[in-house]
Amino acid sequence: MPIGGTVDTGSSLRGGALDNPPSAKDFAMARYWLLEAAFSGSSAAQFSIGDMHDRGRGVDQDFDEAEIWYRKAAEQGHADAQCNLGNLYFTGRGVEKCNVLALHWFQCAAQQGHPDAASGARHLQSLMADGNEELTDR
Repeated sequence: MPIGGTVDTGSSLRGGALDNPPSAKDFAMARYWLLEAAFSGSSAAQFSIGDMHDRGRGVDQDFDEAEIWYRKAAEQGHADAQCNLGNLYFTGRGVEKCNVLALHWFQCAAQQGHPDAASGARHLQSLMADGNEELTDR
């Protein structure tokens, strides 16, 4: 279970005023334009593509692909991507579980004022300090 919260960008893909659930065509169109922006360097678009893969929205759920896109955005300083990347490292989804890297990404996002990441960092530090065998990297 993620400890730092996971940021959801699904609202950007919802049906809007009619509150219709998005169709496969809606997701395909959104993904097309997001990829255009992501390849142009938009950290927000990179984060959104990572979120689509993380949650399996409009694409097959693929944590490896989520990690790639979250990392691109996180390395540009995108706090939500940093928090979600921390969660991937904490849970071991799409990456080898590594609490040191989870803590790093939580702290990066927390330094930008991300409340879920700050909470996750404090919680993980506490668990690691207590020597919890399941959480301490060897």
